[in-house]
Amino acid sequence: MWAHYAGQFNGICVAYDFKKLLGSLENGSFVRMNYSEQAPILGTPVFRLDKMARVALSTKNHRWMTEREWRLFAPSRGKVAYTDASAACAIYIGSRVSTRVRNQILELLKPSRPTIPIYKMSIDGYQIKFGRVLRRPSR
Repeated sequence: MWAHYAGQFNGICVAYDFKKLLGSLENGSFVRMNYSEQAPILGTPVFRLDKMARVALSTKNHRWMTEREWRLFAPSRGKVAYTDASAACAIYIGSRVSTRVRNQILELLKPSRPTIPIYKMSIDGYQIKFGRVLRRPSR
């Protein structure tokens, strides 16, 4: 889904160990997306407003079914925190991310997770490939 969600390959993707992430969320919860030909009918407010909003925001057209997406909902605006830093298990950098931005990402990750694997995307015809980025040790 890089072309849709990462600015035509000009973005990053953080991969998570879902069990670790789920177990260490301080606020927020995940909902599996529902894919349907029809939008949900909410009708009269039988449920609480937050539950109706969750139903509406976790439904997509069936054409997007291949995504197999989960959505993260928070009780209020702002960050959703998690306590286990090892829940983030890899970083993928799109092929159109500039060298300057890629270097900034590498610098930012040095102190917090020096061992997290980072992969850079390359495109060969219609094939997307990821190669491991080797990082220099911190000075």
